[in-house]
Amino acid sequence: ILGPFHPHLEDALVGEIVRFKADDPLRPLLTVVPSDALRRRLKTLLSRELRLSLLNLHFLTFHQLSLRLFAEANGALAPAVHEDLFFEEALRHMIRAGQPGTAAFAGMEDRAGGCAALWQTLRDLRDAKVDSMVALEALREGHFSEKTAERTSDLLTLLQTWLSFCHAQGIEDHSNLDKLATEQVPLSSFLSQFEQIFYYGFYDLTQIQVDLVHAVARNFSTTLFFPLLQTT
Repeated sequence: ILGPFHPHLEDALVGEIVRFKADDPLRPLLTVVPSDALRRRLKTLLSRELRLSLLNLHFLTFHQLSLRLFAEANGALAPAVHEDLFFEEALRHMIRAGQPGTAAFAGMEDRAGGCAALWQTLRDLRDAKVDSMVALEALREGHFSEKTAERTSDLLTLLQTWLSFCHAQGIEDHSNLDKLATEQVPLSSFLSQFEQIFYYGFYDLTQIQVDLVHAVARNFSTTLFFPLLQTT
């Protein structure tokens, strides 16, 4: 279902929920949203503004869904997930220790915001599921200009070092959690209980998050509410 957020998509979501509940008030439905703020908005809209009495209607953020799927697969709470500041500091120590791939970035650890910017770049590459081995081979085969190849090669080597470090230390972040959740989707008894799953309120996802959405849609009846406004 395509259209602008307000009022089109909001009204459409309400209409779909009411339609599915019309003949069976206990029909289980799940709505997945990108943020807790939007989750609260929808609950306020349905209960306070529209004064609807709805049972067996679940709201989860993307992160909460990943946590639920991980717990289902492992029979335990999700591992501790580190935030950006942790990774920035770890990256700073790696550069100072002269780890493979860090030479080209020497000095950045002492600049204000240096490691933060470098970490964001590494995170974007990882979230996009860039295969550093394949990318480095493409660089060696001359698919990019010499200047681009040299700078990109340094970054990809650092990415390899970073991923190896995280794996060796058992360090997890949000992307690892989403990846494990995606693997659990086809086997999920939690998701199978819902007659319909609604994805609502997002327009920009990382590749890992897109893979999770696709996995859910391939295995369960899913409606996507996507903000799209036609212009002339």
